[in-house]
Amino acid sequence: MKYRKNWRKLPGTPDIAITKCKIAIFVDGAFWYARGHEQAPGEQVGPHKEFWQKKLARNVERDK
Repeated sequence: MKYRKNWRKLPGTPDIAITKCKIAIFVDGAFWYARGHEQAPGEQVGPHKEFWQKKLARNVERDK
């Protein structure tokens, strides 16, 4: 299945667009930087909580 990245022909410039199925995907960057959760990164995640807590904590430290 073909897809396009950052396709400017659609409103909002979706991160991924699957044109044949008329699907537009927008990726929320705030999640990866734990925005709003800097004190306890990963608290908002359900499955694989331990993995995500470590991963997001590393991202917060790196960004400092």
